[in-house]
Amino acid sequence: MKILLLLLLSSSFINTAFAVKIGEIEKNYNNLIHNKIALIPHEGTYILPVSYSEKPNNKPYEALSKSSPERKDRGDFAQKMEAEFQFSFLVMMAQEAFESKYDLFIGFTQRSYWQVYNGDWSRPFRESNYKPEVFVRDHFENSIDTIFGGKIKVYDFGYVHQSNGQVQELSRSWDRIFFRTLMHFDRLFLKLTLWHRVTEEREEDDNPDLYKYLGYGELDFRYIWEGQSYNLRIIPGVEKQGLELSYSSPWKEGLRFYTKIGHGYGLSLQDYDHNHSRIGIGFILSDFLTAQ
Repeated sequence: MKILLLLLLSSSFINTAFAVKIGEIEKNYNNLIHNKIALIPHEGTYILPVSYSEKPNNKPYEALSKSSPERKDRGDFAQKMEAEFQFSFLVMMAQEAFESKYDLFIGFTQRSYWQVYNGDWSRPFRESNYKPEVFVRDHFENSIDTIFGGKIKVYDFGYVHQSNGQVQELSRSWDRIFFRTLMHFDRLFLKLTLWHRVTEEREEDDNPDLYKYLGYGELDFRYIWEGQSYNLRIIPGVEKQGLELSYSSPWKEGLRFYTKIGHGYGLSLQDYDHNHSRIGIGFILSDFLTAQ
């Protein structure tokens, strides 16, 4: 698996014939945020009808299987094959909010894992992660040069809640204050997110060891080449790490073929401390970088 990830990542830098049209991307963004009725693309909206995990995490559901002989005969609650989908969008609430230079946004992202092939357990949604957020954004008219040679166009500062919507032993949730910025180096884009967890009372904290697996932020690299998009998301936990590598290519206007590979820890809230690998194949909606 590690060799495959390295090969896919390195292949994105072989050809440098395509130049990303930054001006066109910015024009599309400005047109959309000034539309009073608009859902703005955020973290990707996709569906993977086929998503395979080589080591599903059945530990949280053992009580279900053992609660009666009938349920025990149904097999694993979390089977290796399932479907995965995500929808993610922003809504601009105010431009130059509170008479400042910042635009105010709210966002929502939901990622769900659906055991659609598990008829013995009535095809349940194994897990859903919900992530509402509110933040302000500063969008520079001119790019700011960095010491690394890249350019910065925007930065965000806000508050995010993330939860799997479950109760008791299955509950996973945390709240964070975050800073996020996007840098570009011609064809390569880097999204850097840093966060600080809002502390909870010890007796109310569902998962006090999240930092060990999810760390204090994440890095998201994206490389665009002749309409192809290569993504690497790094989850730098303090003690354990994970990553997601994805690739998309054009199919029809607004829709793209999509493949995603995940390995390690932190791939979802339920499985944040579970080490496994997964791969999915499906489709993703185009966004600002792939809609050229």
